[in-house]
Amino acid sequence: MQGAIMMAHLPGDVTYRRSQYTYGFDVTVPFIDGDHPEELKFSEGGLNWCNGVFDKVIERNQIVEVGQIFTRSRNGTALDPARKHEERYTSLWRSTRDNPRFCLAEEGVEEVGVIVMKPPTEGWPDRWESENQVIVEETGLTVKRINRNTGEQSEILMTFL
Repeated sequence: MQGAIMMAHLPGDVTYRRSQYTYGFDVTVPFIDGDHPEELKFSEGGLNWCNGVFDKVIERNQIVEVGQIFTRSRNGTALDPARKHEERYTSLWRSTRDNPRFCLAEEGVEEVGVIVMKPPTEGWPDRWESENQVIVEETGLTVKRINRNTGEQSEILMTFL
């Protein structure tokens, strides 16, 4: 408790801290029978996918430094004309467990922030690339999503006091 009070009153003096949670992004990967939960399975483009896979970026008890950036690159397709104008979401999740596999409550995982990206007027390109970042701040985390096709950036600051 004393550390939290000190961070609130002297945030510029805190440069390192130990993460209380494991943080990760919710990602979609090809579905693996027997390994992925059926409840997270969906089909698109003739393939089976698993939504809600926990892609760890910071592990619980890891020492993190203010200003440190954790990056994950993403790419995909938007070949279905109906999906070209759908919003895209980047969500950050956390867990008290070291290695959660899925973004499910029974794995002790909870969503802590979401970035919603609106599609360009002409719709998403057939092939897209993006970069997700978690940036360590003095009293929280900033999540940033960069659209590598357009350079557009969206971000959200999450303060944990």
